[in-house]
Amino acid sequence: MKKRKKYVKKLKNVIILSPKHTFIEKGAQIGTGTIIYPNNYIENGAKIGKNCVLYPNNYIKNSEVGDNCYIGPCSHIRENSILGNGVRFGNFCEIKNSSVGERTKISHLTYIGDGVVGKNCNFGCGTIFANFNGKIKQKITIGDDCFIGCNTNLIAPITIGKNTFVAAGSTVGQDLPENTFAISRAELKISQNKNMKAEK
Repeated sequence: MKKRKKYVKKLKNVIILSPKHTFIEKGAQIGTGTIIYPNNYIENGAKIGKNCVLYPNNYIKNSEVGDNCYIGPCSHIRENSILGNGVRFGNFCEIKNSSVGERTKISHLTYIGDGVVGKNCNFGCGTIFANFNGKIKQKITIGDDCFIGCNTNLIAPITIGKNTFVAAGSTVGQDLPENTFAISRAELKISQNKNMKAEK
């Protein structure tokens, strides 16, 4: 396994809170005013914009992060990803080969793979792009101003039109038109457990 060299250079007007615990490879670009917390690993080829905040324990590889973005903690930005200006990409999120529009919020426990996401969208906790069917990777496209509820599964290939609301707990496997509301949940059935003994 190739050993990576730790490389932290003097970056103009970039605040590195713990240089001993920050890894920036030669060739990475970081804009002025950005604050970098400990245990970030930024590979060669990464481009970080101005006035960003990189919370602890993020890994950024060959991708582009716009200005005024908040990343992490514990986010994985994989190759060929683009985050627009003002994006919030939060706790334990992963993105790969995808683009995210300006001011979109993807706050926690979400996977974006092989997708195009518009501006001003909001993703609830636990949203998953199911982009791989076992043979090929397929694309998911989401328009501007969409709300994707928590624990939503999006099954590629689909397109979700702008200003669409997907309710929490839904599994979506077909295109959704603009300005629509979508909900997909199984009926909740409740029955008495005859084997359960009442407490004395």
